Amino acid sequence: MNIKVGVFVQDYLIQAGLSVLANHLEFIESYQRFKSVEGLEEHIHHLDLIIVDVVYLEEHDMKIAQLKSWNENVKVLAITQEQTKTFYSYALAKGVDSYILNCCDAREITDAINTTAGGDRFFCSKVLREVMIDNRIDLQSTCQGLNISERESEIIQLIAKGHTNKQIADQLFLSSHTITTHRKNIMAKLGVNNTAGIVMFAVKEKLVHPNKYLFSSVN
Repeated sequence: MNIKVGVFVQDYLIQAGLSVLANHLEFIESYQRFKSVEGLEEHIHHLDLIIVDVVYLEEHDMKIAQLKSWNENVKVLAITQEQTKTFYSYALAKGVDSYILNCCDAREITDAINTTAGGDRFFCSKVLREVMIDNRIDLQSTCQGLNISERESEIIQLIAKGHTNKQIADQLFLSSHTITTHRKNIMAKLGVNNTAGIVMFAVKEKLVHPNKYLFSSVN
C-alpha cells in the first residue's frame, strides 16, 4: 500500500518528527506539510490521509467536515497534546477517524498511519481509555449495533480460533503491536476484559462454530 500523506500541525517538533518518520516508511509514497488552509484546500484531493492537530485546525475556523467535503475519501488522523475526555468525544463525533497523542512513540504513530489509511480506526491507549471504555462513543456499526469494523471482526474470529497475536499479525500482514491495539479496542467495545469474553461474543454472533471453539483453552 502506497499512500499520500499530508500534515497540518503547528508544533515544530511534531512536524519534524513526522517528517523524519515518513522518510523511513516505505508505504508512504509522498509526504507534504501544509502551512495554510488555502494550501490544504488546494491539494487535499490528492491525499489518502491527513494528520491534523484538531486544536490548530479550529483556530483557523476549520472543521473536520470541511476537510471531508473537499475530499470525501480522505482519512483524518488527529494528533494533539493530551486533552479532556469531552474534547476527544467532540473530535470523534465531528468526523475524526483515528486519534493519537503527540507523546506516542514511533511504532504507535506508524501503526496509526498504516491502520487509518487502510480504512480501519486507531486509538492510542490513553484516548481509548478515556473515551471508548467510559463513554462508548456511537461510531459506525457493522455488528449488531456495536462499532465493530470488518478488520476487528476478522481478528475476533482468529482470536476465537485460538491464534496468538503473532500468528494473527503474520496472517494479516500487520505488526504484533497493531494486533495488540486492536485487541484492546475490541475488548473495550465489547465490555469484556479477557479472551474468553471475546470467544463468547464470537460464538453468540455466530462468527465461529461453538462446538469447535467454545471450550478451547482461553486466557
